[in-house]
Amino acid sequence: MSKKRRTKREKIQASLRREIQFTKSGTYSFTLPSSNTPVATTISSNLPRPVNVRTYTHVVTDVRKTLITTSALLILNYALSILVQNHILRIPYLGF
Repeated sequence: MSKKRRTKREKIQASLRREIQFTKSGTYSFTLPSSNTPVATTISSNLPRPVNVRTYTHVVTDVRKTLITTSALLILNYALSILVQNHILRIPYLGF
Protein backbone atom coordinates (compact mmCIF):
# COMPACT_ATOMS: atom_id res chain seq x y z
CA MET A 1 0.00 0.00 0.00
CA SER A 2 1.39 3.35 -0.95
CA LYS A 3 2.17 6.07 1.56
CA LYS A 4 -0.36 8.88 1.81
CA ARG A 5 1.03 12.11 0.42
CA ARG A 6 0.77 15.24 2.49
CA THR A 7 -1.03 18.20 1.07
CA LYS A 8 0.52 21.65 0.87
CA ARG A 9 -1.60 22.77 3.79
CA GLU A 10 -0.38 19.89 5.97
CA LYS A 11 3.22 20.72 5.07
CA ILE A 12 2.70 24.36 6.08
CA GLN A 13 1.11 23.29 9.37
CA ALA A 14 4.04 20.98 10.13
CA SER A 15 6.54 23.73 9.28
CA LEU A 16 4.80 26.22 11.55
CA ARG A 17 4.58 23.63 14.32
CA ARG A 18 8.34 23.07 14.08
CA GLU A 19 9.07 26.80 14.16
CA ILE A 20 6.92 27.27 17.25
CA GLN A 21 8.39 24.22 18.93
CA PHE A 22 11.89 25.73 18.86
CA THR A 23 10.87 29.11 20.27
CA LYS A 24 11.13 29.51 24.00
CA SER A 25 8.15 31.43 25.41
CA GLY A 26 5.12 33.49 24.60
CA THR A 27 1.89 33.00 22.72
CA TYR A 28 1.97 32.75 18.98
CA SER A 29 -0.78 32.86 16.42
CA PHE A 30 -0.66 32.15 12.74
CA THR A 31 -3.10 31.89 9.87
CA LEU A 32 -2.88 29.18 7.27
CA PRO A 33 -3.45 30.30 3.71
CA SER A 34 -6.26 28.39 2.11
CA SER A 35 -8.52 28.97 -0.82
CA ASN A 36 -11.53 27.62 1.09
CA THR A 37 -11.57 29.14 4.55
CA PRO A 38 -8.96 30.95 6.64
CA VAL A 39 -8.02 29.05 9.79
CA ALA A 40 -6.51 30.85 12.75
CA THR A 41 -4.73 28.82 15.37
CA THR A 42 -3.20 29.98 18.64
CA ILE A 43 -0.51 27.90 20.27
CA SER A 44 0.93 28.59 23.67
CA SER A 45 4.43 27.28 24.26
CA ASN A 46 4.40 27.79 28.04
CA LEU A 47 3.82 24.08 28.50
CA PRO A 48 6.36 22.19 30.60
CA ARG A 49 8.90 20.49 28.41
CA PRO A 50 9.53 16.81 28.99
CA VAL A 51 12.84 16.06 30.64
CA ASN A 52 14.95 13.70 28.62
CA VAL A 53 16.88 11.78 31.27
CA ARG A 54 18.89 8.80 30.13
CA THR A 55 20.47 6.26 32.38
CA TYR A 56 23.31 4.23 30.99
CA THR A 57 23.43 1.42 33.55
CA HIS A 58 23.89 -1.17 30.81
CA VAL A 59 27.12 0.56 29.79
CA VAL A 60 28.49 0.29 33.32
CA THR A 61 27.74 -3.43 33.47
CA ASP A 62 29.29 -4.00 30.02
CA VAL A 63 32.44 -2.12 30.98
CA ARG A 64 32.67 -4.07 34.25
CA LYS A 65 32.37 -7.41 32.41
CA THR A 66 34.98 -6.33 29.86
CA LEU A 67 37.35 -5.23 32.61
CA ILE A 68 36.95 -8.53 34.49
CA THR A 69 37.53 -10.58 31.32
CA THR A 70 40.54 -8.55 30.25
CA SER A 71 42.16 -8.67 33.70
CA ALA A 72 41.57 -12.44 33.94
CA LEU A 73 43.25 -12.98 30.57
CA LEU A 74 46.21 -10.79 31.54
CA ILE A 75 46.68 -12.63 34.84
CA LEU A 76 46.48 -16.00 33.06
CA ASN A 77 49.00 -14.84 30.46
CA TYR A 78 51.40 -13.59 33.15
CA ALA A 79 51.05 -16.79 35.21
CA LEU A 80 51.67 -19.05 32.20
CA SER A 81 54.73 -17.06 31.17
CA ILE A 82 56.24 -17.39 34.67
CA LEU A 83 55.51 -21.13 34.74
CA VAL A 84 57.13 -21.67 31.33
CA GLN A 85 60.19 -19.49 32.08
CA ASN A 86 60.87 -21.33 35.36
CA HIS A 87 60.50 -24.71 33.61
CA ILE A 88 57.63 -25.69 35.88
CA LEU A 89 55.35 -26.17 32.91
CA ARG A 90 56.81 -27.70 29.75
CA ILE A 91 55.04 -27.12 26.48
CA PRO A 92 56.45 -28.99 23.46
CA TYR A 93 58.08 -26.80 20.78
CA LEU A 94 58.05 -23.83 23.15
CA GLY A 95 61.21 -23.24 25.05
CA PHE A 96 63.13 -20.49 26.72
